[in-house]
Amino acid sequence: MEVLQYRERQRLEKAKKERERREKDRAYQAIMQTMYGIEPLPPPVSTPPRKRILIHQRRCGYHN
Repeated sequence: MEVLQYRERQRLEKAKKERERREKDRAYQAIMQTMYGIEPLPPPVSTPPRKRILIHQRRCGYHN
């Protein structure tokens, strides 16, 4: 039982550190954008691979 509690505490601590890191990164990014007049980055776009790449991968034996 103690091991499970320990692991849960570790998970919570890791999640907390990750949240704090993301918040710190966002604050830093906002400061840099303000200082240098940089526009915020657009959200990432996921596009499917081009047909030519898929054909090449199949010919070379790459499979998902």
